[in-house]
Amino acid sequence: MGVLAIAMNDIRLLLRDKAAGFFTFLFPLLCAMFFTFVFRGGGGGGGAMKVAVLDEDGTRGSARLVSEIEADSALKARRVADSLEGRNLVRRGEVTALIIVPRGFSEAADSMFTGGQIPLEAVVDPSRGAEAAMLTGKLTELAFRQMSSAFTDRSRMQEMLEGSRRRLATVAPEGEPGREAFTKFLDGADALSQELSRRSGDESTNDATSSDTAAFNPVNVKVSTLAIDKTGKPRSSADFAFPQGIAWGLMGSVVGFASSIASERRRGTLVRLAISPLTRGQILAGKALGCFVTCVLVQVLLLAVAMAMGSQVGSWPMLALAVFCAAAGFVGMAMGLAPFADSEEGAAGIARAVPMVLAMIGGGTIPLAFMPPFFETLSSASPFKWAIVAVEGGLWRGFTLREMLVPCGILLGVGAVCFAIGVRRLRWE
Repeated sequence: MGVLAIAMNDIRLLLRDKAAGFFTFLFPLLCAMFFTFVFRGGGGGGGAMKVAVLDEDGTRGSARLVSEIEADSALKARRVADSLEGRNLVRRGEVTALIIVPRGFSEAADSMFTGGQIPLEAVVDPSRGAEAAMLTGKLTELAFRQMSSAFTDRSRMQEMLEGSRRRLATVAPEGEPGREAFTKFLDGADALSQELSRRSGDESTNDATSSDTAAFNPVNVKVSTLAIDKTGKPRSSADFAFPQGIAWGLMGSVVGFASSIASERRRGTLVRLAISPLTRGQILAGKALGCFVTCVLVQVLLLAVAMAMGSQVGSWPMLALAVFCAAAGFVGMAMGLAPFADSEEGAAGIARAVPMVLAMIGGGTIPLAFMPPFFETLSSASPFKWAIVAVEGGLWRGFTLREMLVPCGILLGVGAVCFAIGVRRLRWE
């Protein structure tokens, strides 16, 4: 009976601390529901990959392809006027890739019967390697779709066949070996086009066409990563991994600071400090400074390791600005979370759980491209996202001061608001 009494008492103490009880029983349930919702696609499918599209060919054929890219549910496309605009969007991380329909696209597509290949290009954000592979498959699919539609479009098919016959006449004069066989092939393709056009509504015919065209590969998709480094050398993998590591390191500082505030309040240390010659403002400023220094040291340590692993800093002033603003934002978050629990355990639970949620919605655990579409908007509320963007901007994305204003301004704003809330709610006794 004594053992049972001790166990029941411990459970009552746990439930008496509402924060500790919540994070012991309810928070894991909410996490499970979150991941279930994400992997199910939220009922609306995963997020569409954001891409920029540049049509350098300017023909009817390239316009059809661009329209199909814009209509594809897996892509969220925006047209750009030139390559520089598209590359800047990729550099700033606003889109995953720049898709280029190069000059000569339609001419190459029309010459597929004489060995031509449909050319497509993509310039991808170097930190989005997994999505680059998906994009290659999607562009190949769209190009094959263009080919299959040509078989049922009589006017387009006639243009392609006439062009092929003209090119055949220039490279293989009358009597040249193989010309007669290739002429028969073109005539057969013309007859096939007539039949497919007549039976274009027959689903079995479409299936047969796709299986036939899959036997050869007249599509040439060239994918390259954006060379942000002035030397043109590939970036180190540490450039992409360590900004996220920095955000998680900042979370550790938040946990420690919030827990120490709760511990000192419970032990009466804050009350004793309050009756000392120091003002309450000075006390809070000292604690905030300690957390700020810790946040800066965590970032400096991780950046030093990243450079030892091959990273090269693109702009020291911009990186220093990012480190300062990220530290200030997370200090404010720590101060805002500290007063919401009466015990060290509750404060530690809050300080771990809230940043964990912010990391989830900010792309710290699962890439936003694989989440439901509304997470793109929701992610902007997460300082995790902006800390990563700011550090990447100074480390390797080549952000200018103007481009740094948005992520740094949001981090400072979030820090100021959270700090003000924490000061207002803090109980010293």
